[in-house]
Amino acid sequence: MAFAASELPADSAVGNTSLFGSNEITQKDGWLGEKYLEYALAHLLLRHTPDSHEIISLNGSLFQELAGFRYDNLCRQLRNNGVRQYRSPAPGHFQGHVNFREDAVCWIGAIVRRGTKNERAILDHAIVDNSDSHSPTFNSTTDITTSAQTVVTNQEESPDEEPTSTDSESDIWLYTNTLQERFAGKDVVPIYEETMIRRYPPRFRAVVTFRGKNFSGEAGNKKLAKHRASKKLCGAFEIEVREP
Repeated sequence: MAFAASELPADSAVGNTSLFGSNEITQKDGWLGEKYLEYALAHLLLRHTPDSHEIISLNGSLFQELAGFRYDNLCRQLRNNGVRQYRSPAPGHFQGHVNFREDAVCWIGAIVRRGTKNERAILDHAIVDNSDSHSPTFNSTTDITTSAQTVVTNQEESPDEEPTSTDSESDIWLYTNTLQERFAGKDVVPIYEETMIRRYPPRFRAVVTFRGKNFSGEAGNKKLAKHRASKKLCGAFEIEVREP
């Protein structure tokens, strides 16, 4: 899937440690990243789809691939395999959430435009790993470690926790509010990350990381998913939540 040569010189040639550019460059990175991801997923679909399928069917399958793509895992895999960062939060800043899709497509575009040959190979491998079309029959000639996939193993949750939960946003917003007040200005703070895991019907996952542990929540909207993750963190660290 990688191009023969990057559009721009690889940053490593001049010692840069980040792939982030100006706001104007970021917009173009995001545009290219979206197109490259669509191309890569379409290519994978053709590998695993019978020739008898019509274009309309392929378009529907591609839409589902994009909706189910694991942007959060892709970012973790790129980071853990040594690809230079695109952007990172300032230390001590309490994040509301991370839009993984937005960050991922910008990162993809930056790697295609300015990444090294090895970084582009890691990207292609990560796209395969995090697509629904992932298959052991896919041939990769690059020796790439995928230790990022083990990051989620310490997730403090049960796999089918949320679908039957009766928690409402109005009931559990206090957990997130408590964490914001408790850790405001501290060096070590909870970091939230969120991603859409299904478009129709909508489903979101929020992951809050604190002191090396991850706590996740799922819901039909972003805020409720975030509050559910906050509730688990509070429970695990025995953080008292008080009514206002």
